[in-house]
Amino acid sequence: MPRTASILADPRAPVHPATGSPSSCTCPSPAEADATPGIVWRGATAPGSLADIAAIVAPILWFSPDEPLRQAGIPIPAALPCDEPSERAVVYYQAMQVRQRGIGLGRVPHDEERTYFDRVRSLALKFFSYYPEDIGLGAHPHDLEAVELQVEFDLLPSGCRQIRVTRATGLAHGLFWYSNTLDVGADTRFPLCILVEEGKHASCPDRNADGYYTPGYDVTARLNDAWGVRDVMSTGRLVGRRYAPSMAKRRTAGTRLLPRKVPRCAARPPSSLEARFWDATSCARRQVS
Repeated sequence: MPRTASILADPRAPVHPATGSPSSCTCPSPAEADATPGIVWRGATAPGSLADIAAIVAPILWFSPDEPLRQAGIPIPAALPCDEPSERAVVYYQAMQVRQRGIGLGRVPHDEERTYFDRVRSLALKFFSYYPEDIGLGAHPHDLEAVELQVEFDLLPSGCRQIRVTRATGLAHGLFWYSNTLDVGADTRFPLCILVEEGKHASCPDRNADGYYTPGYDVTARLNDAWGVRDVMSTGRLVGRRYAPSMAKRRTAGTRLLPRKVPRCAARPPSSLEARFWDATSCARRQVS
């Protein structure tokens, strides 16, 4: 998975120092009528490295209660075959389409640089999940799935820093046309829940975290083509070409996989599951070197 980025930047653009105070940089209440949608973090001091940012915006993965790999006792998502095996779930991330502050071409800051936030205006943060096996119709080994979040970094007039998620796209079986895309609204709950298809592992946003896919609500783009969540395909059968509510199973609280606990604006649902987050280039760097 090589690191890729689309760069629009000016290396001479200034890095703005934080001037807000901790007391003035509190998260807005979701009940505020004029609250900006998608705010996942706000503070006086920038979170720093890309790893810190990824932990803040990382989604919750919500599996079917009948997910075959979970029933087999396999920790999922798993570490890539080129990485050391892990007894815990592993999710990878990669920054793409990085747009820096200013104009012209410039160097994308290294992931570890503490000035990452202040130098970058927006990016697409892609979270990858590896499953040793795709089970069901068209079964195959080595199933790699992804969720892409569009992330904006705001420098507020008060001097506070703010991170917003504006769009979430769950990829479905490698076909962009079938992608499940949600434009974030005021009622979108964070950390964002991602429904993971049973056996096949396609990803779909769950806007209100109710554990069930609702067409036209959880997905807001290409409604007639969006894949949704078709858990019944784990049986090896395709039950009709168009999505039907009977194809999906309601999720239960015990099958959620949470990101690492870090300060963020939204409440965190209770769960005993927690993912380990790795940079998407951790083993790919060896593959391409």
